[in-house]
Amino acid sequence: MHMFRAAQFYEQYAALGAGRRGRRYHGIDAASTEYLNALAADLGGASAQTMRKVDQHGETVGLKSYPPSNESRAAFFIRIVEELQNPRAAQLIDSVVDSLSASWKGGAGDREDLVTLLEVLAKRGLKQDDAPFITARQYILAEPETDDEFRAVANFVEKYPRAVSVDEMEALKAEFEAFASDHPLESDDDPDTLRSVAADIEYIGERLGVATGDFTQGFYERADEIESERAEQEPPDDDDYGRWRSADSYVDDVRGMFDGLGCRAT
Repeated sequence: MHMFRAAQFYEQYAALGAGRRGRRYHGIDAASTEYLNALAADLGGASAQTMRKVDQHGETVGLKSYPPSNESRAAFFIRIVEELQNPRAAQLIDSVVDSLSASWKGGAGDREDLVTLLEVLAKRGLKQDDAPFITARQYILAEPETDDEFRAVANFVEKYPRAVSVDEMEALKAEFEAFASDHPLESDDDPDTLRSVAADIEYIGERLGVATGDFTQGFYERADEIESERAEQEPPDDDDYGRWRSADSYVDDVRGMFDGLGCRAT
């Protein structure tokens, strides 16, 4: 209880709520109302989560803040509220959803995590004609411009096909084709990243019913080209050469031993 009262970061609340080895702390159960009120009040607060950027050799070249989205925080909050069986569960969850709905109307939020949050809310009885779902739907489908936003559209269409009209679907396909055809090829010199971008395009295209071969071929070819160039520039590995020589010498020694016994080594 003292720990969550002194919590400064969202991850501290989350760690206390998640417990240890699948078991929640007794203190959280004993003070569930106080814990949930504190978490709800600071749900969008500071985060200590960071992302480490590495180069092709695995060496750290940068570190930046990478806070979880409000939508993923809300999904965690809903799970904890239900697990603690708080009598104010419905009121607490509605308050969080209403706050997020205002953000979606203003064009803010993580669209991918929002699709996941909708699944959580649907299990609690959220219908497709309820106001939060309609607001979320409009935000997810509104003018996607990035890989993440188109991936969210693809996931939404896959999970809620009846929530998207034929005209909307055709418009989304056209937007995605324009996006994929104009996707910058020289944005990264890492083969794995290039292949990941191509895989993303394929993933989205499959769910939207758009052929993507013409869009992804250049990424795969560029990735192969970079790897070939690097292989030509890198000197042979002395250790590998030494191991090969050692193995070859070992085979010669064994053959010599068998030859001395009048046998043939194979």
